[in-house]
This record gives sequence, structure tokens and C-alpha cells, in this order.
Amino acid sequence: MSPIKPDDPLWWLSFCDPDAPEGSQFLGVVITQAADFIAAVSRSHALGVNPGGEVQGAGPLPADSISPEWRDRLLTKAEAEAIPGPEAETTP
Repeated sequence: MSPIKPDDPLWWLSFCDPDAPEGSQFLGVVITQAADFIAAVSRSHALGVNPGGEVQGAGPLPADSISPEWRDRLLTKAEAEAIPGPEAETTP
């Protein structure tokens, strides 16, 4: 696994199984820091959090846009929906 650089962006990886019955196709979300999308998918494999299936990605996202406690693990749909946005994490 390539080392992460502090300025590497975050990537939102969403996994699904299109062959599963409707309503159970979603497999989870992984948010990880990497140089690019391919490196992010590779990192999810190396971390053991890639559930397989098809993957779609969003990014690059600023490295400080999502708190570390949401990263590098497989998130459920409820967890992914509960991630606070950057504006919610700032204090006046």
C-alpha cells in the first residue's frame, strides 16, 4: 500500500452488487485518502474493507472535509448518511 501524503484528497467509494435482489444491492461506503481513485480502491482492498461488487467513486474531496472517525472502514447506509458536512464540524 502506498503511503498517504498529507495533501492527498479523500475519495468516497460506494459499493453495490447489481445481481443481488432489489433492496439489498447496497454493500457499503468506504472513505479513504489516496492520490487518485485507483489508489483509493487499492487502499480499500489493502485495508480489508472492500466488500467486492461494483464500485463508484466521488472525489477528490478536500482531506479535511470528513473527520477521521468516518474513514478507512466499511460504512453502512445509515452511517454514510449520518456523516456531518464540513459546515457542521466547524464551531463559531
